[in-house]
Amino acid sequence: STSPSNIMNYDALQSKLEKTFSGGYSLIAGYTFSRCLNLYNADSSDVDNQNAHDLLADYGLCGYDVRHAFDFGGVWQIPSRLRGVGGALTKGWQLDSIVTLQSGNPIFGPYMPGDWANVGTRYHERMNRVCDGNSSNPTTAEWFNSSCFVPPEPGTFGNAGRGIIIGPPLHDVDMSLIRNFRVTERLGLQFRWEIFNVLNQGNYDDPGNTYGSPGYDQITTEEPKRIMQFALRLSF
Repeated sequence: STSPSNIMNYDALQSKLEKTFSGGYSLIAGYTFSRCLNLYNADSSDVDNQNAHDLLADYGLCGYDVRHAFDFGGVWQIPSRLRGVGGALTKGWQLDSIVTLQSGNPIFGPYMPGDWANVGTRYHERMNRVCDGNSSNPTTAEWFNSSCFVPPEPGTFGNAGRGIIIGPPLHDVDMSLIRNFRVTERLGLQFRWEIFNVLNQGNYDDPGNTYGSPGYDQITTEEPKRIMQFALRLSF
């Protein structure tokens, strides 16, 4: 069968720190160091193994493996010492922030298009790997060292494994400013001002990994830059 019962192993070291301060501050931070291995990713096209007679050759990093993941969040209940109208306008505000830093996910490939091994149509037939392939200084124009991957001999399978190239990392800071209003005893109104990717950080998509195609070894798309939105929510 080209889609065997999946094998998966996940190991992780997880840490978490929470602290509440006087003055309305509270912080939470978490770090995870992990490794995930499986035969295929059920939510992607690589469920079609390269060699149906050697399924364990596809055992490699999960497509959603994240080796390092750090998250930091903070909440500040903004105090107000004003009275009267000024106090009514300034009290009850809350500032939230979330910082996410993650290493990149493994990329499937590089691979050859078509039936290079002459075994029938396959989604992926991988190339021969002659050196590591991960660049020490990746750029969007050349994310991995493409010279490390060469076509195998016709009628043979390539020796490159799954998930051997690591994609771009994720660096993101989100913030929100929230105010809850009590209209009546049962009626509440919440105002939210949310900013995603506050620092306007460039977070890139995976590079092209099909040998011989335009964009091979290059990153041509990225995640959205800074986005702001306002919202009102009525609860009753």
